[in-house]
Amino acid sequence: MRHQHLLAAVLFHGTARVPITILPPVAEYTIVHVLAFVGFGVGSAVLLEAAERNRLLLPSLLILLAAFEGLFVTLVTLLGPEFQGALSWWSVLVGNLLATAVMVGYFFARHPQLGEHLFGPWVGVLAEGAAAGVIGGTMVVMWFLFYDLGSGSNPFRTPAMLGGVILEGARNPAGAAIGSPLVMGYTVLHFAVFVAFGVVAASLAASVDEPLLWAGFLLVF
Repeated sequence: MRHQHLLAAVLFHGTARVPITILPPVAEYTIVHVLAFVGFGVGSAVLLEAAERNRLLLPSLLILLAAFEGLFVTLVTLLGPEFQGALSWWSVLVGNLLATAVMVGYFFARHPQLGEHLFGPWVGVLAEGAAAGVIGGTMVVMWFLFYDLGSGSNPFRTPAMLGGVILEGARNPAGAAIGSPLVMGYTVLHFAVFVAFGVVAASLAASVDEPLLWAGFLLVF
């Protein structure tokens, strides 16, 4: 509960040095946290319902998702160096990505025809691209797992080094400590990038009848 306590202290009391009484600050932040997610869920549901009838509203839904991802990272950045030292931006981003994925999965599970209504025949292309991204990301993970084991290193050495460079700006990643949060954070980012790459590649591959898109398809690779 340390992070919840720190968030409540900075957001509601203007300082990170509020006496640790645990329950009141944690309760304050939990109420606001739940209400914020409920509000985001309600807004997303309303936009989804409207987008099913009018696809022109789909960009508004995507803007809402992007704003949700960036809002808390921006908040962490604005709350000062003391707060940033206790809670890294990438841990917030990973948490938001996971929350978004679960919420989107819930909406699609409750509305099986939602994908077809929103994306039409492209829903199969997007699903194929996402699956290809997961497969490609898994192959890279397995390769470096066996590579690290074969070289006698910790099996999570490579994701820890990459996470140290990309997420924490480490200048000497080889000497960085191998910690579970860093490895998990990098793993989520790794698969998110591969899924995005798979979706873009699949979308271009489905449109290669246009000559210019052939060049785009090759440039992606």
